[in-house]
Amino acid sequence: MDPLVDGLMHSPPTLGRGRLLCIDGPAGSGKTTMTDRIARELTARRVEVTIVHCDDLYAGWSGLEGLGGPEGLDVRLRDQLLRPLDAGRPGRYRRWDWVRSQWAGWVGVPVTDVLIIEGVGAGNALCARFCTALVWVDATEPLRRHRALARADDDFGSHWDNWAASETAYFASDRPVERATVRSGSDVSG
Repeated sequence: MDPLVDGLMHSPPTLGRGRLLCIDGPAGSGKTTMTDRIARELTARRVEVTIVHCDDLYAGWSGLEGLGGPEGLDVRLRDQLLRPLDAGRPGRYRRWDWVRSQWAGWVGVPVTDVLIIEGVGAGNALCARFCTALVWVDATEPLRRHRALARADDDFGSHWDNWAASETAYFASDRPVERATVRSGSDVSG
């Protein structure tokens, strides 16, 4: 049994009838790997789980820069996804098309037992009131960089420095690590 999942499922609902698990941390730290592991555990327990990856919500490589603005990731998450789910209605978000560098179609998100939002910015302060648990995942910079650049379908190499600067600015201003209920270190594989 996973203690994180146990704690999550024994916590009162914070998102309508469901629970919200946010998994935040810098690129390449193992957030997606952790998300997949937790989702498998929840599914094995017959818990309905939905995953939203922040990679689908960034407005391209500068997607973190709009946090707090009217079109920022945090505002869109709150208004388009979390508020409707909290009211018992399906939420939605507009997906970014990384190939065309433009917004694509809308993705519906059903009312669910557990919603996992995974990615840099998932644990933002604007959405904190809906959050049941926030996991901070981190690893050393060389390991994170190696993982990020090793992604076969990713054009991250030419954007690493700018993305890392955007992450650093977000982490310093929003301070998600300080709200984390669980912290996981570089032993996370992914």
